Amino acid sequence: MALSSIAAKFERAILVSGIFDLEPITNTSINDSTRLDAESSYHLSPINFVSQAKDTPLVIIWGENETDEFKRQSRDFESAWNKTDEHTPCIAREISKRNHFDVLYDLTTPIVTDLFNE
Repeated sequence: MALSSIAAKFERAILVSGIFDLEPITNTSINDSTRLDAESSYHLSPINFVSQAKDTPLVIIWGENETDEFKRQSRDFESAWNKTDEHTPCIAREISKRNHFDVLYDLTTPIVTDLFNE
């Protein structure tokens, strides 16, 4: 699988305000463009394949000013990742006064980089 060979090259990963479960989108106007059905939303949702993911040091961040859905999905992904025995526990943090656009400004600051040292 191509994804496995790509993943082998990563030493760590930072997931930023992710949409890890696409199923909720199927019930919104966004789906007018994406045209997801139950099967495609399942197969395209990373949350459903966490147990198959390569163990990589992982940090998940999201902004304090995100919607509840972005926050929920990040926390759910953290929980799913940490329940997989083969994975090093990930670290998840809410970054104060940020949203999924400006949280990127903190990627190279100690606010985020220090999370890999916890």
